[in-house]
Amino acid sequence: MKNTIRRLLAVLLCTFMIASLAAPLAFAEDASLDISDLFKDDVINSGDKDDSGDSGNTGDSGNSGNSGNSGNSGSSGNSGSSGSTGGSTNNSTVDTRPGNGSSQTETDKPATGTDTDKTDETDKTENNEQKPDTETPVTYPEFYDVKQEDWFYNDVRELAAMKVIEGYPNGSFQPESNVTRAEFLKLVVTLFCDQYFTPDGYMFEDVAPDEWYTPYIATSIVYGFIDLNDYGTTFSPDQAITRREAAKIIVNALGAETGGYKTPFADTADHNIVALYRLCIMQGSIDPATGERCFYPDTNITRAETATVILRVFKYAVHGDEYISDFKDTYNIPELELLYSPQTAGEFYNEFTNAWGNSQAFLIYTYPFAAGGEDMRRVKEECYGGFLLAAEHHPELGTHVMTDIDITPAENGGAVLRLDFSSGQSAYTYDLLCNERSLAKQQAILLAPIITAGCTSALDKAGAIHDYLAETVEYDYSFSPAAFTAHGALIDGSAVCQGYCGAFNLLCEAAGVQALAVANRTHMWNVVLQDGILYHFDVTYDDSGTPVQTLYRGVPQSEFVPDADHADYYLPEPALF
Repeated sequence: MKNTIRRLLAVLLCTFMIASLAAPLAFAEDASLDISDLFKDDVINSGDKDDSGDSGNTGDSGNSGNSGNSGNSGSSGNSGSSGSTGGSTNNSTVDTRPGNGSSQTETDKPATGTDTDKTDETDKTENNEQKPDTETPVTYPEFYDVKQEDWFYNDVRELAAMKVIEGYPNGSFQPESNVTRAEFLKLVVTLFCDQYFTPDGYMFEDVAPDEWYTPYIATSIVYGFIDLNDYGTTFSPDQAITRREAAKIIVNALGAETGGYKTPFADTADHNIVALYRLCIMQGSIDPATGERCFYPDTNITRAETATVILRVFKYAVHGDEYISDFKDTYNIPELELLYSPQTAGEFYNEFTNAWGNSQAFLIYTYPFAAGGEDMRRVKEECYGGFLLAAEHHPELGTHVMTDIDITPAENGGAVLRLDFSSGQSAYTYDLLCNERSLAKQQAILLAPIITAGCTSALDKAGAIHDYLAETVEYDYSFSPAAFTAHGALIDGSAVCQGYCGAFNLLCEAAGVQALAVANRTHMWNVVLQDGILYHFDVTYDDSGTPVQTLYRGVPQSEFVPDADHADYYLPEPALF
């Protein structure tokens, strides 16, 4: 069974909160599609925003909002960045709660008919209605705002005919409205899962056990559709879901292989997104101004896009490679190029920071070089250099992380480079490091706006962050393993220089300030980039008493005079910020 270990870990992780796990689980990649449930009235009505593509309705329309960071996604496991989810959803998305009849107004969420959401893992209600004869004509609903010339016209009508989605009482579909996280999960769970799970208590602080969407979130955790490290203590079920986040959920649900291919998109190299392009599920669209294919990963997915994406997931799950072949022939989709890079320390630096930030357990790359040759020896050296850069400049990500580098021959005479991440500290597992890293990031996101309120420049914000950490964090003279982490500084209130620096980086990132850590053999501090100039901040040294010291608070590089503890350090290139 593919990904058995990953799925079992997901089950174990949820044991403390999921009730009645005695029944055997059919994990997503092994579960057959429950097509009878797909046509039931209790299937979620969700919004859609898809892939309008450059030829016909081949791809995601993806609006021209935030394009996201292209980065280097590498070839990794089923993880990847969820991205920011943007603002809240509007009132036009579908209400999937049971008991909501047709009395809603035009501005309400549309009714879902006889939605009987299943909340007990052993009580998945069967539809007693007689299945229609296969010769019965299909009725395609019409919506006044879904025109025949729209790229999503056929997809919306087909999915509506399957009663997976519905429109509004006034006859509209509102294709550009957002879809919430909860609504999107219900679509995926209903499509893939044979049994649902009900938690005993709170899985997240904002997901009550009696909410309509709770079984779908719980089931998504058990089946591994969502990664708990992406959300921390809160899930925000009513928040609009982004295209990046939706892509990761679909990849996890399909158990799809990721990595090994160059990105076809100009605005992202997220390996989950590239995988869905390869499976002909999300194609992005061509920017008319540049002619480049873009995905717009951090914009919210719309009802129109969701309809198209879910229909394609259904077709791929049923027909597999036949669906992909037909899709490529119909829309002339080019094949993806194999990913042979990275080959420089800077490229590996991006790969490490992206992987650690997304809690990935490994990376895999293929190269056209002989496994035992000089070229692969050079690649390995560059890989090690990239690891050192990432660990030094991002202690919030790389502290206590070890990397095992393995090179093996490939069938084509080339080589496969695999990087496996683990904890180098006996007090931690790698999963625990990832979880605490996520909690620290969530804390930084909450604190940064408060700390930097009223600040007008990046340097002012960095100064406020410096003062906050110096005032609230105590130096840990016991040098506990937790003190080396950002979690130790931001949540435990105790740290050494690596913990201070990691917390400083996270708060600066949340405040929109470009900051990295620098180090020598005995000490670590931070630098901030503003208008091409580097400024030094050393919270550890300035946290030496009351009041807070300012000796190392925003010192320009031209005025920085290193003492014994600040000598022999490496300044990062601006491109690394």
